[in-house]
Amino acid sequence: MIRFIAAALILIGVLGLILARVFPGAEALKAIEISAAVAFVIQVLTFRAVVPPKGRPDLPGGMLMRWGAGAVVRLFSLLLYGLVATKLLGLPAAPALVSLAAFFFVTMLAEPLMLTNAS
Repeated sequence: MIRFIAAALILIGVLGLILARVFPGAEALKAIEISAAVAFVIQVLTFRAVVPPKGRPDLPGGMLMRWGAGAVVRLFSLLLYGLVATKLLGLPAAPALVSLAAFFFVTMLAEPLMLTNAS
């Protein structure tokens, strides 16, 4: 779990620096920073849910079901973020949504590598 948290922080940090160059401006930077925080919290929580239960046998296909459920959580959080949070916080939609989706994507790619070491 600690390795995933560290990997997620590094991936989100590096990608955040890249996205700050793609979307210049103070408002865009604020959107990228908030998206990074949202992505980190959601990714850590969903990764925790995906990790196989310790001390109990896993159901056949259980890992795939949990990983799919995590993907659904990410999709709905992206939708809610786009529909509600950007309006409430007054964030520019393009940098906020692109950065959140990109943060989800890169950290989701790291999950299988970390899951093989988590069990």
